[in-house]
Order: sequence, then structure tokens, then C-alpha cells
Amino acid sequence: MYHWDLPQPLMDKGGWLNENTAIVFGQYTRFVFEEYSDRVKNWIPINEPLSVVQFEYCGDTHADAPGDFIPHCAWSYYLAAKNMILGHLEAWKHFQDLGLDKKGGKLGIALSGPWFFPNDYQNQVIGHQLSKKES
Repeated sequence: MYHWDLPQPLMDKGGWLNENTAIVFGQYTRFVFEEYSDRVKNWIPINEPLSVVQFEYCGDTHADAPGDFIPHCAWSYYLAAKNMILGHLEAWKHFQDLGLDKKGGKLGIALSGPWFFPNDYQNQVIGHQLSKKES
């Protein structure tokens, strides 16, 4: 439902730095649920929030909108993340309020994260052995 772009009027008011964006996003998700829940059962309201906060609210000033937050990373990163989580919560509230969870619907989130692999083969073998023990 959200993939890295907000309507310009929301961006003009601070985008995900503005807590009200979470509420407006919730209203948007409700509209989408009402319009499409007869055909869609699996929902992902927010795609890769970590990437959004890293690049839009703390990253390269020329690559991603709104940009120019590098000097403010100490707070902009966390505020945007908090408000995106609140937006996801608003979506969940509307999802439940409409009873979609009781009608076979599922709501999740798409997370991104860095992947790391061992530098040497011995660590790979140990990691593989440990993963077998945990299963």
C-alpha cells in the first residue's frame, strides 16, 4: 500500500516526520480495505520501513526525497521510524475494525535488512551445524 512515496501534500507537511501522517495513512488503508477486501486477502501496508528512514530521512541528500536530513540523523531517523510504525498500527486497527482478520485476511509488513555471510569456510560450517541444532 505504501512503497516509498507519499502524496506531495503530506510531504509538504513533513512526511513521516509528522505524526499526523500515520493517521492519514490509516484512513487511506481503510479506504483501500473497503474497496478491495472482497478480492484481496493478504495485505502489506508498509514496504521496507528501514530503507525509507535510512535513505529518505537520514541518507544521501540528492538520491531520495525529501533528503537533506544528514545533519539531523540523530532525531529524524527515529521520528520517521516511530511514525511509520504508528501508521502500520493505524492500518491494523482499521483491518480489525472491518473484521478482515476474521474473514481470512492477513496483514503483515515487508522488512528489509542487511545479510551477512562468514568470510571463511570454517565459520560457514559451524553456522550450518548450529542452524541444524536449532531446528
